[in-house]
Amino acid sequence: EGKRMHLDDLVGPSFAALGVNCKAREELHPEDVKLLDQLGAKFLSISSGPDGEFDGADEAGSILGYLEGGRGVLILRPDRFIVDCICEQYTSPRLSWIRRNFGLRAGCEVVAS
Repeated sequence: EGKRMHLDDLVGPSFAALGVNCKAREELHPEDVKLLDQLGAKFLSISSGPDGEFDGADEAGSILGYLEGGRGVLILRPDRFIVDCICEQYTSPRLSWIRRNFGLRAGCEVVAS
């Protein structure tokens, strides 16, 4: 708590759902959460300020530039490339393209090496 660190160190070597001023698991559709769980993704939350129950704070404001309205979920690949940005509520799964692009079958788990 209160320790400064790079986002790469916070996320580690995995996919990540990074909630900005929100909790990623609560913002995403349940099917998208399930898919990200299958990928072994980390679910993290950062705030634009020092308060709140978050995993970290974006004190420099560099991440907020990706989001309209200062709130949303960024989906990161293990190489930290942002592959999706979800800034609004939606009622159907949105991340099924990840399953297609990575050749995953429904219900299959990905094992990290």
